[in-house]
Amino acid sequence: MIAKIYYAFSCISWCGNIRGFSIEEPIVELSKYASNQWLSDIYENQMLELLRRKVWLQIGCQEIKIENTYFYSFLEKGYQCCKSGEYEDSHYFARARGIGHKLAAGLGSQVGFLVNMNHNHWVAVVLDFKSHVILIGNLMNPEPYEESCIMLQWWTSHHSGHQFAESALDITHQQDLVSCGLLSFNALAHHFLPATYPLTSASQVQNGQLQVLLNIVNQHLDQVKTSSPRLEHTNTNYRVSSLLVRIISSRFHLQQQGRRLTYKLKAWRCHSSVIQSLSTAIQALSKVTMSLLIAVRHLDHQHRSVFQKRKSTISL
Repeated sequence: MIAKIYYAFSCISWCGNIRGFSIEEPIVELSKYASNQWLSDIYENQMLELLRRKVWLQIGCQEIKIENTYFYSFLEKGYQCCKSGEYEDSHYFARARGIGHKLAAGLGSQVGFLVNMNHNHWVAVVLDFKSHVILIGNLMNPEPYEESCIMLQWWTSHHSGHQFAESALDITHQQDLVSCGLLSFNALAHHFLPATYPLTSASQVQNGQLQVLLNIVNQHLDQVKTSSPRLEHTNTNYRVSSLLVRIISSRFHLQQQGRRLTYKLKAWRCHSSVIQSLSTAIQALSKVTMSLLIAVRHLDHQHRSVFQKRKSTISL
């Protein structure tokens, strides 16, 4: 896994933004996946976009809708103003209404999304309009949040006219305070694509985040149409890549492998310097070649002029 991460780092430039996502964040933000920090909505939405693409590629899964982390806030605000009729009239709720109407009309079967509870905990939610079930995956507390369930019941019944049952979503229970981001996403992905996303054990959360990192880099490279590693190993790229290798190595207790990768980084940096020198030499050689061509053309012109003068003299 570490070798794959290093190879991925060698393929991209650490300047600019991540391509291929609805919101383009700075590429340096990818380092968060290699840490033990709590993942914010930026990273959860990136994972949800990857899942949305995979779901669409699966035969028979086109009826499944994957929404971003902001979808829940629309439902929450819609519930707060449902009595005033604003939910039905305001353009602000157009997307939430459209999804609800499609699901109720049979043009979709399920919608899945992640909810940020209390600004510090991620919960996976699936609303199954075909089976009339609300599935909630809560890692810390088996009992769902009561207020959230009331709001979800309002939205589902508002569009379908049915009272939904409530059930627990299969999920791995976290053993720390920061892994809810990966585990809640994993539960959501496992529900829709169990063969592709088996449930991750609590001890494999770090590997899961690194796999997400690789998937994001691949998506980025697909967008920039890079078919092979580009020689962009500047000093900045070297420092950032070396730092990330050290972070990953220390996190996974792979000091020896980390040192080997750091040595390779230094070697690649030297190769890059050599290639840059060769490029400069080629440019200089090109300039010399152009000068020689101009000189040859000038001599040829002079030769033709002398030949014409001699020919004229002989004729006279």
